[in-house]
Amino acid sequence: MARELTLSFAIKRGVVWPSDEDLETSELLDRCKRLIGMQRFKEACDLLLPAMSLSWTWSQADSLPTEFLVDCTDFIVPCTRLNSVLQLGLWRNALTVTAATTFPLMAKDEAQPGEFEQWLRDNSADWCGSLSGGWLYSEDDGAQLVLHHS
Repeated sequence: MARELTLSFAIKRGVVWPSDEDLETSELLDRCKRLIGMQRFKEACDLLLPAMSLSWTWSQADSLPTEFLVDCTDFIVPCTRLNSVLQLGLWRNALTVTAATTFPLMAKDEAQPGEFEQWLRDNSADWCGSLSGGWLYSEDDGAQLVLHHS
């Protein structure tokens, strides 16, 4: 048997570094920057959020959580208004992204949430997540991974 755990991954004030190779993404980011310049933050968020996803790669942690989870394969979670929050800004003419996405994981019945939470911290699991729409961040104020207790 298994039970569902809920986690959230967040990036704080990531400064977007767009790839010159992806014209579609660059145009999307430029449109968002123009909207923010006009103080149309909600419209910019509504435009950008559907292009974003959470990519999760367990191998970025120090070890795999096989003792806690039913499945340790990598996954992608599309960002929606139901599972994500997004805040945008500008810094030195660069787009800044603060975002969080909530996602479920299936835990083994015998797995204790407190022990799994400690494993997440001890194994640098916040390095497993990437929250973007195909761009990189030149810098950020940190990522955070939270296990929600029911």
